[in-house]
Amino acid sequence: MHGLLHIIFKDFIVKTFGHEPWAEIIHRAGVDNDATILRMEQYDDSLTFALVKIGSEVLQVEIDEVLEPFGEFFVDFAVEAGYYNQLTSLGSNLFDLLTNLNLFHHNLERDFRSSVFPVFVVEGKTESVFQLRYSSSRIGLEPLLRGVLIKTAKDLFHADLTIEVVKSPGWKGPPQIASPEDDPTVIWNLKVQKRPKTQESPSFSRTSTLSSTGPGSQPAGRSYSFFDFHAMFVSCCKSAVDFEHVAATNWQAETDVVLQLKSAAVRRIYDHSKGVKATVSQRMGISRVLFRSVSASLVAAPWQDEAAMDKASQFWTPLTTLDGCYTWSKDIERSSRSSGRGSGSSLGSAAVKSTFLS
Repeated sequence: MHGLLHIIFKDFIVKTFGHEPWAEIIHRAGVDNDATILRMEQYDDSLTFALVKIGSEVLQVEIDEVLEPFGEFFVDFAVEAGYYNQLTSLGSNLFDLLTNLNLFHHNLERDFRSSVFPVFVVEGKTESVFQLRYSSSRIGLEPLLRGVLIKTAKDLFHADLTIEVVKSPGWKGPPQIASPEDDPTVIWNLKVQKRPKTQESPSFSRTSTLSSTGPGSQPAGRSYSFFDFHAMFVSCCKSAVDFEHVAATNWQAETDVVLQLKSAAVRRIYDHSKGVKATVSQRMGISRVLFRSVSASLVAAPWQDEAAMDKASQFWTPLTTLDGCYTWSKDIERSSRSSGRGSGSSLGSAAVKSTFLS
């Protein structure tokens, strides 16, 4: 799973139970320095599951008693990180949000073919009383979902949520990939009761990012982008099946070379180690070095041109990643008017012919 999930889990443990339990958890997990598991990169599922299992042992509680409050904390984290609008854009109430989740997952699957997202089926005539069917490639996450839904109803939609279990896998161990023999389907009857305005939850800072310097919080000034959360959700839904994918050229090596050249060029323009703030002119100089474009013919084509359509479709295939497409882009030549020196095609004419990526 993605390292951001570990960051949130650490934040949950430290803020809820203190530093000592977290130190004991990583010690039992064989981790000498927790910074090694808190990077914004992918980690093996077994590590994440082990942290949850060890956490329940250290805290001397059932795994359900760790996952459910962690689910509530997760919602707090996402909202305080500035994702209130993204969450509420899925619906103005819990019924609509759950109904639209599958569409949201479908859009993510375009770029991550090997991901298998949970399926949510919502049935009911009203937004206050309905049934939720939930199925996932993992079992053991039921209490996490319970915590997420209760907190979402409470803080995003100012409502109390009552859950009646109709069907449950009854799994009591740590989360794991479901086997072919397992039936991971969960069926809940949900009742949403809107709170009177006088009982509504305190409003969140809807655009804030976590920047506390207190113990266990993320470093000052650090925030998490949409792409960080995007990668984390995808990692949570990654299939255990190794799907066959189309072999690509060695774009990583090409990209590394380009980035090294650009870094050197930026350092020549502005040496920030001297502690001098960049002027507007210097920032524009850096932006011109970084600015790249992709020919529109690589990503778009007339409907009637079958050959061009076939070529452009490579960009839109679910097996294509934006990282790979970076190598299709080329540096924009500086114009004499914008850079003050040299010659070349103007940025204006390049803009007509190109789709820009930075």
